[in-house]
Amino acid sequence: MRDKTKAESKIKVKTKDPLNLASHFDMKELKTLGSKCVELFNNDEESRSKWMEMHTEYLEIYHQIDNYDDNFSGSFSGSDARVPLLTESCLGFQARAYKAIFPQRSFIATTSMEDITPDEQQRAERVAKWMNYLLNFQQRRYKRDKKRMLLATALMGSDFSKTYKDPVTGLPKVERVRAQDFVVCYGTGPRELEDVRRKTHKITMDINRAKKLYRDGFFSALPVASDEDYDTSGDMQDVEDEAEGMYSIEKDGKSVVILEQHTYYDLDNDDIEEPVIIWIDLNSEKVLRISARYNIDDEDKKPEEYFTHYSFIDNTDGFYGYGYGHLVAKLNKSLNQMLRNSLDAGELANAGNMGGFISDNVGVKGGEIEIPIGKFTKVPRTADDLGKAIYQMKFPGPNAAYVSLMEFMQSTIQRLANTTEAVSGDVSKVYQPMTILTMLEQSLQLPSSIMENLALAMEGELEKILNVAKQNADTIQTFTHEDERVSITKEDFQGATRVYPIMDPRSVTKQQKMAKAQSVYQLASTNPLIANDPNSMYTVTKQVLESMEVQDIDMILKQPADVKPERIDDQHEESMFFLMPPQDKPLFDVFPDQDHPRHIKTIDQVIAFLDTSSPLEVPNLPGGDPGVS
Repeated sequence: MRDKTKAESKIKVKTKDPLNLASHFDMKELKTLGSKCVELFNNDEESRSKWMEMHTEYLEIYHQIDNYDDNFSGSFSGSDARVPLLTESCLGFQARAYKAIFPQRSFIATTSMEDITPDEQQRAERVAKWMNYLLNFQQRRYKRDKKRMLLATALMGSDFSKTYKDPVTGLPKVERVRAQDFVVCYGTGPRELEDVRRKTHKITMDINRAKKLYRDGFFSALPVASDEDYDTSGDMQDVEDEAEGMYSIEKDGKSVVILEQHTYYDLDNDDIEEPVIIWIDLNSEKVLRISARYNIDDEDKKPEEYFTHYSFIDNTDGFYGYGYGHLVAKLNKSLNQMLRNSLDAGELANAGNMGGFISDNVGVKGGEIEIPIGKFTKVPRTADDLGKAIYQMKFPGPNAAYVSLMEFMQSTIQRLANTTEAVSGDVSKVYQPMTILTMLEQSLQLPSSIMENLALAMEGELEKILNVAKQNADTIQTFTHEDERVSITKEDFQGATRVYPIMDPRSVTKQQKMAKAQSVYQLASTNPLIANDPNSMYTVTKQVLESMEVQDIDMILKQPADVKPERIDDQHEESMFFLMPPQDKPLFDVFPDQDHPRHIKTIDQVIAFLDTSSPLEVPNLPGGDPGVS
């Protein structure tokens, strides 16, 4: 048995967790395993050191604190101006994507993958309502984490989430994992997250929380806090601190760094490694916990994946995705430098040209000469001598080529980052509405593709949540969903269900949604198959109001009751209704016992008249009242 440390002896452990397999290993094997895991982690960190350097630079440009070359000293200091195009790109994408992912409070839908029966549909709907309730109310950080994830993904190219069973509540829990805290071993070629053999989540944890986990038996040992805190993200954290104006003066030794390593290890000495999760204290290299990463009832021991990779633009030759940092950061940095040079040149042209050099032969005593405005100063030399003795500086001002280059670079960045005038809503020219919509559609092709990636990733995350619920749901849960009391049982989770986010990756702007809804409404109102159906017109009208984000739609738009179509025996009257606008015509239909041959004959007479007569003539046809031409 391992001897307890002084700190561990003070803490009374409530119970030991039987799922912690570390208790089945001897101390020598645990020590070797801990050292090996830390060594592999350090190797993985080293393999992505260049990646960290690149993203540190992206962070500097995003926070507008990138370094600049100040070639001046003394009374003139160079400009440190910056153009926040990378910042604008990331924030613009985040704002549009967040509205697309969460278009309304209920943002999750489900579909039964079994027989489509009313009972199956109701079961799937209960699962959807429960998941909406879970992520909207029981996990209030979910939407905030997704907002941060969208911003980080746009900048860094990758962000992650971890889905697991909460050891306290037993409910599924989703936790955001930053890319700089998710370490994988380097490998060439495109790799899916599930195919990565070893992945480590660095967790910076308050020492008090670590003590509680040890007390509750989750950890078999207590992590050791160090007076010299481990720098968990290097220069990237320094950039964040500088951007916030925060500087750490001294370390308090109140936090620990835990490595949660998802890897493989031979648990039963059969020379075949099983998927496991190993928790290690980075400071002391102690193994804190070992748990199986597969369902114990699965004979094949297929690994369970906890993490979900949100990739901005897929990397065809690596693991981490590409973001706007990869696309525009270098251009933005060059643009910043050119802007500073132009401002410095302008400042020199304004102020520098007011100075120069003067010869001692002028005969004026003293050092620098100040000439009072509006007065003439006597000098012992002639005006010609004075002109020869004085040299005025002649700075030409900004380079005209720089201005053209900056305009070119800015337009290039805007095209790459999809921040053109049409997308930002700041259009300087007057365009037709269809032209604006076409410009929007073309400029948002890349964001739509990116949203498709994020939608697929989010669907995978929701499937993980549902799987955790399937394995752990054992009681009836009752909750409130949109003023409705809903009860869900363990059996509701067992059915085959597809769960997915309610979002259209192709519509990431309000203008697109409005244009789409209005086009459907226009088609419906001119199509007699739809225009005569109150329920269909109610649906398309509601879609238009929703795209406009109108409040209290149900109070404004009343759902129509079941209306029976009218019977019109006079064909001339029916013909008049066909000529009326869709919103004014009554609902009518054809009935079997009507005189159809007579009606058809009357219609033919009306058509023949309309083809041959003057618009002012009104025919007096048999079979009813005069028609209208």
